[in-house]
Parts: sequence; C-alpha cells; structure tokens
Amino acid sequence: MGIGRSVVVFIVLAMLAVSSACGNGTNPLPAPDVAPEDGEIHIGPGEVDVPPRDIPSGPFCTVSWSWKSTGGSGATSHLARDKYGLLYASSYAKLYALGDAGKEEWVWPDDDALESPVAPVDAQLGTPSIGQEGRIFMGTAGEAGWQDNPDLSPPQVICLNKGGSGRWAFDATGPVLAAPTILLDGDIMALTEDGTLYKLHDFQQDKVFRRWSLPKEPAPGAHAFDPLPGVQVLADEREGVEPVAWVLGVDSVSLVHWWTEPFGETVVEVGGIAWTVPLPADMEATSNPVLDADGVFHFGAGVHWQADGTYEDITILSLDRDGTWVTGAEGVQPALGSTAITGLTEGLGDTWIVGTSNNGVAILFAATGEVLARHFENFWDVPAPVQTADKHVFSSSLPHWIHVMGVDGEVLWTLDLEDSVAGVTEVELAPSSPLVGADGTVYVHAGNTVVALICTGAPPAAVTWPRHGGNDRNTGNLAHNLTD
Repeated sequence: MGIGRSVVVFIVLAMLAVSSACGNGTNPLPAPDVAPEDGEIHIGPGEVDVPPRDIPSGPFCTVSWSWKSTGGSGATSHLARDKYGLLYASSYAKLYALGDAGKEEWVWPDDDALESPVAPVDAQLGTPSIGQEGRIFMGTAGEAGWQDNPDLSPPQVICLNKGGSGRWAFDATGPVLAAPTILLDGDIMALTEDGTLYKLHDFQQDKVFRRWSLPKEPAPGAHAFDPLPGVQVLADEREGVEPVAWVLGVDSVSLVHWWTEPFGETVVEVGGIAWTVPLPADMEATSNPVLDADGVFHFGAGVHWQADGTYEDITILSLDRDGTWVTGAEGVQPALGSTAITGLTEGLGDTWIVGTSNNGVAILFAATGEVLARHFENFWDVPAPVQTADKHVFSSSLPHWIHVMGVDGEVLWTLDLEDSVAGVTEVELAPSSPLVGADGTVYVHAGNTVVALICTGAPPAAVTWPRHGGNDRNTGNLAHNLTD
C-alpha cells in the first residue's frame, strides 16, 4: 500500500550542493504582502514575542556535544526526555539514557540485572515514551524469523523502571515501533504494524495485563487496522470530553473509545471502534498525525501515487471528533510539487511546518496551504520539523543532514553528520523529529548518533503540538503539555 511507497528513497530533483555556510542552495518563496484570512482551522495561540538575544558572530549554530552508540544505527526513533533532563535514544537493540554532555548514565540491557524480567533481544527497538514515575515504554520489531521459530523472541512491548532495570515484557502480534501512548490513568496504548491495538495496564514489577485489544482475540495476521508503520496512536483525554484515541491508517482514520461493563461481581473495561472514515478516493496517508487545541486530527496525504515514488498532489486533511472533514474531502493543498508530506508539525501564527520526501521543508498557512517559506537541498524523507519561539525551523533528513531554516526560507546553517561528527561513517542515518529544551538547546537523533546544538537559545514554539509525539516524553496525549 501507500506507506511502502512513501518510504522509497526518492530521486531528488533540482539538487544543489550543500555546505555548512549560511545561505547556500536556498529556494525561498517570499511571504505574501497580505496574509490570507483565517479559515476554519485554528491550530495555535498565535505568535510569541521573544526578547532579542546577542547572537555571536560565526556559524549560526555550534555543536555542544555529540554522541554515537556502539551498536547499529537502526531505523527512525525519536528522542524522549524525562523531567530530570535525561535523553532516551534507542539504537537498534539498545536504549541509552544520556545525561549532561551526552554522558551515558545507563544502557539497557547492558546495565540490567541478570535475572531481569525483560530479556535482551536481537531486534530493532522502537521510539520510547516516558510514563508515570519515569518508567520507559517501547516496543520491539521481534527477532528475525520469529514467525517460524518459537525459540526466537516475538515482537514485544517492554517497560523499564526509571533507572533502566527491566519491569515487564508483553508479547505482541507484530512489530511495535511507534511510541506507546501514555494515558492519564497510567495505562498505555500500543499499536502493532499488523494492525492490533492493545490497552495495557502496568500493574507492578513483572506484572502487566491486557485490559482489552482490537481485535478482541488477537493473533498474528489478524488486524483491526491498516496502520502506517511507525505512526503513533494519539489520545485526547482533555477534561470535559469523552476519552478517545485516533488511529491513522494508510487509507482510513478510526476513532477508538473505551468504557466499563459489569462482569459477574466486578466490572471490566471494554474498547471499541466508534467510527472509521475512509480517505477520499486515490488518497493515502503519508505523515505523522497532529492534534490541535480543539482536538481536531490533522495529517498529510498524497493524491494519485506515481511510479517515481511521489504523489501527483499533496494535501493536509483535518477530521473532527464526529468524523467530519473540517476542510472538506480535498483538504488544504500546498503548492509543493510532486512529493509526499513525511512530517507535520504545528507552527507559530496558525501555520504548519512540513517536511517532504523530496521537496524540502516549508512553512504553510494552515487555513489555505499557501507557502510562506521553503527551502530544499540534497536531502529527503524529512520527519516532523520543529520550530523555536524565534521562528527558526530545525529538521533532520536522509541521508545524514541537519538543517536550520529562517522564517523567510533562508538556510541559516547545515550540518553534515558524516563529515562533522567523529565516528559517523554510515552512508544513511535515519532522521527523527528534533527536541528543543527549555534553555534552547536543540537535540537531534539520527541513526546511532545524537548531537546537541547551541543556536539562539530560544525555547520551543509555544504551540499545542510542537513535535512528533506532542511533547518531550512522546506521550501522544493532548491532555499533556510540552514537559509535564
């Protein structure tokens, strides 16, 4: 289906040479003289005034520190950060907790106990998320050949205690590489790539139980959904609304809810699909989803897949909780050419920040899709970019690049990880959504490498959904703010 197409290595058109100097290879589109009037979408509280800062002369950014794991680079995995300031980066079969200056505070499974309830696996780990009491949740892809060999570890959802010791492991029907979603009651939701959704209760050390799953009696090959690989379930548990979760599929969107029913002398929780809305004809979802402050669900999609791996047209679709297309079935269609939207993030001033498969990074008016700024160089498959409060946009991309774009599309700084970071030799480093600390330090995870950048010192943009996962902990829950 379409997601397989969207991860194809695209041939980049209009390639330009990249250097780390300012302003090379830009293709800015000037902002219009008059901004279009706000339409039916309102995605943020507006712009934030940032006091002027003294920016030193020389490069726009400097690398404060860099870190490289000893393991393989693996697939895309987004950073998580807990309230104590530890960064969590998964790199193939290991999870690293990084402290000040990239110091390895602990490594799982290396620093776990010999009799841990969570056994090491020779398998790709997914994006971590941080739950209550600092516990870390993440999934695995399962060891190669697990379907045919019962001696190999199947895909799992695992939980680690705050210090990196194993807490429990739960066998799943298929790979779990998207970050588990953290719910307000401490439960988590985990979606497998073969379409099973679990709601799991973290009971105690070495104890986890399944509250419910969709399908009800899951088995390998059985599925309730056709999810995009690596795309997180998003929860809306704001006060005053029914708790729901959104599942984005290749060609449909589903809303899931849950309730309690009597069972003998007790009650049990039950989950079900409230509704499923198919995408319009010839459309396929291509990006991570975003929830805005009103609980509207947004994502990028492509129209009419083409043999070169792009789409004839692209759009941003928006669904309300009742299954209504907020912007109509055609959505908002930015003029970015034949491409795919691979990353979507909320920006300041009612804008979207989008990354594409082969046509760079752009800032768009949310209501109309009008392109306000854009740049592209020789990079592709950009996950959700991140904007800071002073309107700079940070992104990472294949094959091994970090980019900083100004509000007018000017390329302010680029970093070639292969040439600039000691020990990085891989031709391609899987990119991820950057994470910006309150002090303005920008952290980027690419493959088996993490770099910390010092730029203007501006904090993250004050918007509802500033990065992939919604916040530093990757909880995927609209009820959580950036850092809580």
